[in-house]
Amino acid sequence: MSVNMAKELAALGRMTVKQLREKHIEVLGETTRSGNKDWLRKRSLLDAAAHILSLGAGNPMRCKDIVDLAVKRQLWTPRKGKTPASTLYAAILREITTKGEASRFVKTERGRFALKDSQYIREQAAKAAHA
Repeated sequence: MSVNMAKELAALGRMTVKQLREKHIEVLGETTRSGNKDWLRKRSLLDAAAHILSLGAGNPMRCKDIVDLAVKRQLWTPRKGKTPASTLYAAILREITTKGEASRFVKTERGRFALKDSQYIREQAAKAAHA
């Protein structure tokens, strides 16, 4: 990803509800009727997860590790929820289910996700093709 994720996420905090709805459509490919600014901003944890998974070789990661890195690198700020890793897990699964082949994520094994276009996934596909 060539986008500066920290700047992108900071910009979400300054957006109006209308702008957040437009961003929601752009990023997730689905409309929303929500007028809840906080809910619309929280969806940005998915973007932070995609950014973190794009780093390095794109090895699969657990959601808890993704959330920890997102907080450490100031890509995302925890809110009132007590289980952000579980929320991220559900959001990634929801994206995989609703978007299918267009999803950015793939579940590699129990509790671990990678980006669909990561080097790791390409290597796994090449190994499977030679087996």
